[in-house]
Amino acid sequence: MAGNTTTKFQLSLKYDTGANWYLACGQRVYWDITRLSGPVLDMSFEPEVYYEWRPRSETAERWGLTAVHLGFGHESNGKRGADSRAWNRAFLEPHFQWRGFSWNPRSGSLPRPTIRTATSPTTPVTPTW
Repeated sequence: MAGNTTTKFQLSLKYDTGANWYLACGQRVYWDITRLSGPVLDMSFEPEVYYEWRPRSETAERWGLTAVHLGFGHESNGKRGADSRAWNRAFLEPHFQWRGFSWNPRSGSLPRPTIRTATSPTTPVTPTW
């Protein structure tokens, strides 16, 4: 087998509380499909809570704005000590729709992610995935 042998699996769940508040949780797993023993390379857990506002104005309709999500999320690899990776973020996510196309950019990250590895426990690393 040549090339990249890393595969990603993601499971995401969302619960509607019925009052425009949502609880969501996602899990991403990266594994090497060629390794027989210990194939999981990385795992991330991401719970979040957000409020959904649906504008009812002519201006919003003209711009294609269908909803805005305002929320808080946490992402972690579930490990402790030097192998731990975790950060919290607040986000603002407008949802646009135009002629069958949807676009929802997400902004916000508080604070900037910091990762400390076992080989370099004092040097922060920015994630690349």
